[in-house]
Amino acid sequence: MVDDRVVDIIKALGLEGLLRLPGREIDHGLITALVERWRPKTHTFHMPYGEVTITLQDVEVLLRLPVDGEAITGSTQKEWVNVWRDFLGFQPVNNERKQLDGQRILIKRLLEKVADTLPPNAEEDQVHKYARCYILALLRDTIFVDKSGDRVHLMWVQQLEDLRNPRRWLWVPNKKNRLAHIFLKRYREQIASMLPDQVVWQPYEAELEDLPLLCVAGRAVWTATVPLVCFHLVELHTPDRVVR
Repeated sequence: MVDDRVVDIIKALGLEGLLRLPGREIDHGLITALVERWRPKTHTFHMPYGEVTITLQDVEVLLRLPVDGEAITGSTQKEWVNVWRDFLGFQPVNNERKQLDGQRILIKRLLEKVADTLPPNAEEDQVHKYARCYILALLRDTIFVDKSGDRVHLMWVQQLEDLRNPRRWLWVPNKKNRLAHIFLKRYREQIASMLPDQVVWQPYEAELEDLPLLCVAGRAVWTATVPLVCFHLVELHTPDRVVR
């Protein structure tokens, strides 16, 4: 169980949906087949029946994350050991494996930090440092998975510095591994042979009115054609190319 004080902070940040995400299996074969169809110039998947893409509606309905908020920006030129100490409450120790590699910290250290229960009389600073460790691990396990494997970037700490008055950011953007090469050919064939009438262009339409507010709060911006900004990354959201 997550401490109620930490849950309150997560809700205030707009990340409550991540607590509800079920365990999942990453299908690398399917991802590879989709990547082959991705066109960076249009930010869409080019399918036999037309273009499709991931939209803000998908993010809000499926992940329950806010899609209308401040862009995630900040500096990546910091003394990361100091960031670790000042905002997470501990520092790397010498052992056989480097715990801080450039700007990335081992997930294991964060999990060790939150393994113990917060005492009922914990000071605010202690609660905030505990919450940052928990949230960093949560972000790494859900929406910011990358090729580093067992590390998470410390740049996200900048969005977690003031937890007394947390701001709502636009966060958009132990797993099993299927044998991707076995399924890849099958997925390629299935995608190539799909017909237009097999595509559900508006998959949520029938359920929208029954969804909780978390899933529809940003409905006004679902079809906005805008750049999505996350530090040095800028990607275009182009629902106008796929809306039917």
